[in-house]
Amino acid sequence: MKASPEAERKAREIVEKARAGRKRVPRWMWIASLVVSVVCVGALAIGLLTSDRVPATTPHPAIKISDGEIPSGLGTGLLVGLAAGIVIGSLLAVRKR
Repeated sequence: MKASPEAERKAREIVEKARAGRKRVPRWMWIASLVVSVVCVGALAIGLLTSDRVPATTPHPAIKISDGEIPSGLGTGLLVGLAAGIVIGSLLAVRKR
């Protein structure tokens, strides 16, 4: 089923108006997203490649973090991901204003 030339013309006009009104994504935002992606993939690769070298230990009833020690694990990863998501979402919201 083929659309009429009039319907095609109207659809093309709608698409052209939408494209004209949309702002392009700034180059710095593309670069920032690429940097975040590379860091995340690198961290995943390091985690996957070094996890076999960690000696097995008996589980402790409570994990205590001493001063100056950086916590690691799922919770920290989720917090970092949440923070990155908030920053990126805020940048996108500001850009649309």
